[in-house]
Amino acid sequence: MTRAARATIGLVDWGIGGLGIARKLSAPFLYFSDTAFAPYGKLGRAALVSRLRKVVSFLREQGATRIVLACNAASTALTDLRIEGVSGVITPTIDHVVKMRPRSLAIVGGRRTIVSRAYANAFRSRGIFVVQRIAQPLSGMIEDGAQHTASFENAVRRRNQPQLKKETRSWRPSI
Repeated sequence: MTRAARATIGLVDWGIGGLGIARKLSAPFLYFSDTAFAPYGKLGRAALVSRLRKVVSFLREQGATRIVLACNAASTALTDLRIEGVSGVITPTIDHVVKMRPRSLAIVGGRRTIVSRAYANAFRSRGIFVVQRIAQPLSGMIEDGAQHTASFENAVRRRNQPQLKKETRSWRPSI
């Protein structure tokens, strides 16, 4: 029996970040990295939903009975996707973090993820103070395996410096 014939879980990611989820699975799975396609975070919502429908259909044809959008950008389109048996990573991540009982969080992510406010709204509704930043260049560096380099640390430091808004001189997260 081929791996695809045994697979029941289909993992969808634009890059390779979903491999962390794959490593934790004990069930057979298919992994679909869509890096040859436009970055999910840069697609319009309708285009992203259309692409995800095609990928989900492909994985189902390969034998996947359950699909996990192992990508934050893809997970923001889940409400528009509305396909049974398809879930994302945002809700489980929120549930996991809430169990740790943080009083405040800094969220760093791609543009689509941050602008969706999916994480920020969920945490704030639970009384957790949230600051969030768009850090698209960091995603690419992580995908390239550069997260333990001096250039990555410098990029994180630069990206997370508070910015002053001239009119009010108050700190504003850059979104």
